[in-house]
Parts: sequence; C-alpha cells; structure tokens
Amino acid sequence: MKKRAPDSPPAAGLLIGWGNELLGDDAAGRRVAQAVEAEGVPGVDVIDIHQLTPELALRVAETHRVIFVDACPAVQDGAIRVEPIYSGEGDDQPGVGHTGRPEDLLAMAAMLYDAQPEAWLIAVPARSFETGEPLSDSAEAGVRDAVEAAKRLLARGNTPG
Repeated sequence: MKKRAPDSPPAAGLLIGWGNELLGDDAAGRRVAQAVEAEGVPGVDVIDIHQLTPELALRVAETHRVIFVDACPAVQDGAIRVEPIYSGEGDDQPGVGHTGRPEDLLAMAAMLYDAQPEAWLIAVPARSFETGEPLSDSAEAGVRDAVEAAKRLLARGNTPG
C-alpha cells in the first residue's frame, strides 16, 4: 500500500483495489491497483489490499473521488461494469465484520469524518477462483479495461460531481 507523507495534502483521487492473489480471478482488483500505481497517475493515491477494513474510512474521507475495484463473478457479458456507489446503500448500519463493502467505508467516512467523496465501483469479470490459478483470459482483459476506466474517472477533475 502506497503511503503519503504525513505533511502532504490529501490526494484528489484514491483507487482501492482488493482481492486475494492466491485465488485466480479474485486478484483482478489488486492487479488494477498495481497497474495504476505503476503508471504513477498524478494526484492519485493507490491502495492495493487483501480486503476492505474499517481503517480505510479515514483515507476515503480524505479524498474527493474514490474508485473501488474488485473481481465480480456476476458480470454476465464479460465486460467490466462501472457504476456510482453511495454511502451504506440498503443498510441502516455500516458493517465492520471480516469482509467490508465499499458502501460501508463510505458510510463510516460520512459518519466519522462528515465526508462524502464521489465514489465508483469498477467490477472486473471473474470466472475462476481456484487456488493457485492465474487470471483467466476474461479477467486479464477486464483488468486492462478497468485500468483505462479508472484513469478516465480519476482524470475528471479534482472536485466532486
């Protein structure tokens, strides 16, 4: 995970890619994060992490725009899905269990820090979650498409909306 110097201003954008690199296509979100970080997109912080945890709420609160990237077996046509997400959609209380959701982090950022960054989910098509398997061809293509989609979203400007 890339860390910002303590005295530097918050990034205009934040990309969080998560998943398990030992489970085939589940690594897709992390691969997107790694590719965006390698390109060094100006004004963007990148977090490459195994799972979403409550501790990320502060980082979410410190940005204007956050992009979440994850593998998704429900993507039917093999194309990435890009959609806006909102704080705590469908829940009265944010979850803080073993597996967090982007909506929960947004709810915590709002509740704890009075922050409401613009947020997007990029779902990468996933078919194989077998231990030790590489990314499938469709996930590899999805990673490339997701990197481009993330860069477009992050380049939209430094203010919400």
